[in-house]
Amino acid sequence: MKKQLDITSIYMQNATPGVGHILYDKGYVLQSHEEEIKMSLWLHNHLGGDIRLNSERSGTYKAKSADFEWRGKLWELKTIKSERAIDSALRKGISQIFENPGGVILDFGNNPFRLKSIELAVKSRIESSCRFQIDIIIICKGELQMILRYK
Repeated sequence: MKKQLDITSIYMQNATPGVGHILYDKGYVLQSHEEEIKMSLWLHNHLGGDIRLNSERSGTYKAKSADFEWRGKLWELKTIKSERAIDSALRKGISQIFENPGGVILDFGNNPFRLKSIELAVKSRIESSCRFQIDIIIICKGELQMILRYK
């Protein structure tokens, strides 16, 4: 069983809003990655750090590569329209960051959510299929809700 920790305060203490660079892989297609670009700007403005947006084929393996490299680790953005979509999104996200795991960002946009339900769904998926330490950033309506670490 993985231990779940709320590490929001740790991220906030180490935040350097606006510090760092946003870089794009060679061949990165800006028009087809609006959500990833928007999230990279959010990360830069709220938490800071160097961010590199990955091209579709930048991963070593045939699986789709992670969206970002942030602070030296791989991160995947998943836009969630309902709480029921969390399990599938995390399953895919975990497989995309395994080479150098940082975490998965769950962005609920303006969709309704219940934080306790999200926590339970995330914990269930992490315990069933994640074999490494992972951070989960939960964002709704452009606001940071919580950052959970599982180790």
